[in-house]
Amino acid sequence: MSRRTMQKPDIKLISIINRIASGAAGVVAILLPIGYFAIVYQYETASLDTEVEINAYIITQLINKNPEMWRFEHERLAEFMARRPNKGNPEIRRILDNKNNTVVESRDKLKAPFATRAGNLMDSGRVVGSIEISRSLRPLLINTGLISLLGLLLGSAVFFTLRTFPARAEKALRQSEERYRSLVENARDVIYTISAEGTIASLNPAFEEISGWEKNEWLGKHFTHIIHPADLPFATEVSHRVLNGETPPTHELRIQLSSGAYLVGEFTVTPLMQDGKVVGILGIARDITGRKLFEQQLEKKNRELESAYEELKKAQSRILQQEKMASIGQLAAGVAHEINNPTGFIMSNLGSLQKYADRLSEFITAQSEALRVLSNTVEKGNGNLLAGIEELRKTLKINYIVEDTKNLIKESLDGTDRIKRIVRDLKSFSHTDDAAHKMADINSGMESTINIVWNELKYKASVKKEFGNIPMTKCNPGQLNQVFMNILVNAAHAIEKQGEITVKTWREGEHIHISIADTGCGIPEDKLGKIFEPFFTTKEVGKGTGLGLSIAYDIVKKHNGEIKVESEINKGTTFIVRIPLTEREQPYGDIRTFTTQG
Repeated sequence: MSRRTMQKPDIKLISIINRIASGAAGVVAILLPIGYFAIVYQYETASLDTEVEINAYIITQLINKNPEMWRFEHERLAEFMARRPNKGNPEIRRILDNKNNTVVESRDKLKAPFATRAGNLMDSGRVVGSIEISRSLRPLLINTGLISLLGLLLGSAVFFTLRTFPARAEKALRQSEERYRSLVENARDVIYTISAEGTIASLNPAFEEISGWEKNEWLGKHFTHIIHPADLPFATEVSHRVLNGETPPTHELRIQLSSGAYLVGEFTVTPLMQDGKVVGILGIARDITGRKLFEQQLEKKNRELESAYEELKKAQSRILQQEKMASIGQLAAGVAHEINNPTGFIMSNLGSLQKYADRLSEFITAQSEALRVLSNTVEKGNGNLLAGIEELRKTLKINYIVEDTKNLIKESLDGTDRIKRIVRDLKSFSHTDDAAHKMADINSGMESTINIVWNELKYKASVKKEFGNIPMTKCNPGQLNQVFMNILVNAAHAIEKQGEITVKTWREGEHIHISIADTGCGIPEDKLGKIFEPFFTTKEVGKGTGLGLSIAYDIVKKHNGEIKVESEINKGTTFIVRIPLTEREQPYGDIRTFTTQG
C-alpha cells in the first residue's frame, strides 16, 4: 500500500511537472518572445537615446563655437557621424536645421521596421536644428522568432535562451560603451573630467595632440598646475560654482603647452553627477588660439580702415575746397570787373568833388574877402562888390555844384556799398566750410551766390527770382551756396546767346525746395544719368573738372536731402534741390517776384 501510495504522488508529481513544464513551455513560448522583445527594444531605444544625446551634445558644442558655419561643414559632420563602432544594426543618421531641411545624411540603406530618436541642437538657449538616428529592428524581430521556435521545441531552450540573454545584454551594453568611448576618443576637442578634489581624472587623446603633453603626465595632478597664473582666480571660481551644481557659461582660459607657451582655450563645463550627487566636473575644451589671433588682426585692420576713412574724409574736404577755389578762380575776372565798375565811378565822382571843392573854396574865399570889406566901409560902391560876388557865384556854378555834390556823394556811397557787399559775399563763399550746421536763410544764401556769379550770368540771361517767405532751417549754408553756384554757372554755360534763368524757393510739407531752371541747350537723355558721377563733364577738355555736380550731390545727401534734374534738348534744364526743414521758425508768406536784367 505504501508503494502504491508512493506511486500516486510520483505520477501526480510527474503530471504536475509535465503540466508545469507544458505550462512553462507554453508560457515561455508566449511570454519569452514578448518579454525578450520588450526588454531588448527598451534597451535598444535607451541605447539609441543615449547615442542621440551624446551626439547632440557634442554637435551643440560645435554650433556654439561656429554658429553659422556648422551648416556648411558637411565633410566634418559626415566624418563625425561615420565614427561609430556599431556595425551590426543598420542605422541612418541625419542632421536637420530648424526648418527640418537635411544638412547631412548617412548613406546607409534601412528597411522597415526601425526605431527613430531625435535630439535638439541648441545655440544660446534656442533650437537651431536636430540630429536624428534611425536603427533597424529587423535583427530584434528575427531573434524573437528564433526564441519562439526554441520555446515551442524544447523547454530547455527557454532556459538556455534565458541563460544567454544576459550575455546578449552585456554585449549590447559593451557595444554602447564602446560607441561612447569611440566618440570621446575620436573627438577633436579635449574632453576631460576632474574630481571633486580638483585632480584630473580622465583625458581623451585630443589632449596630447593639442597640448603636446602625454596625458599620463597629468592624470592625478591638480588642474590648476596647467592654467596660466593670471587666469587661476577665475578658473578656481568657476570650478567652485560647478561643484555647487551650477553650469556657468562658456569661458576662455590660457593653458600651458609642453613647449612652455600658452594657448587660448574655450571651455564648456558641467557638473559630473553620480547617484544624484555632484562628484566632479565634465568639460570640453577647444583650441581657439588661431581664432583669437585672427580677431586681433581683424581689429587691427578695422583700426586701419577707420584711419583710412578719416583720411578719405579729409581728402574729400580738400577736394571740395579745391573745387570751390577753382570755381572762384574762374569767377575772379568777372568779380574784378564788377568791383571795377563802382570803383571807376567812385573815382570819377571824387575827381569831380575835388574840382567842386576847389571852386567852392575859391568862392568862399572871395565871399569872405567881400564881407570883410563890407564890414569896414559903407560907401555906395559896395553894391558893385556884391554884384561881382554874385557874378562869380554864377561863373563857378555854385548852385549846381551844391546840388550835384549831394548826388555824387549818394552815388559814391552806393558804389562803396556794392563793393562791400561783393567782397563780403566773396569772402563768405571762399572760406573753408564749418562742419557744424546752423540756422540759416536759404533765400539770403541764394542772393549772395547770385551776386558772386553775376558776371557769369548777366551777359547770358535775365535772372528771375521767385523767393517764397520760407522759414530758416538748420544747415551748412556755405556748402549749400556751393551747390547753388555750381548749378547757376552750369545754367549760364548751357545758354549760347541770351536766355532766362528762373530761381524759385518754396516750402512743401516738412521740406524746403529750391528750383533753378534755364532755357539752355538741355542735357541728352543718355547722359542724364551720369551727370552726378565724379569727373563726368559734357564740356570741352580743359573747360571743366567734372566735379561740380558730384560735389553738389554729396552735399545735398549730407543734408539728408535729394537733388533731381529734368531736361529737354533745346528747351532747357531744371534742377530741384529738396532738403528737410529741421527747425520751423516762420510761417508761410507771400511770393516775392522780381526780375534782374542782364
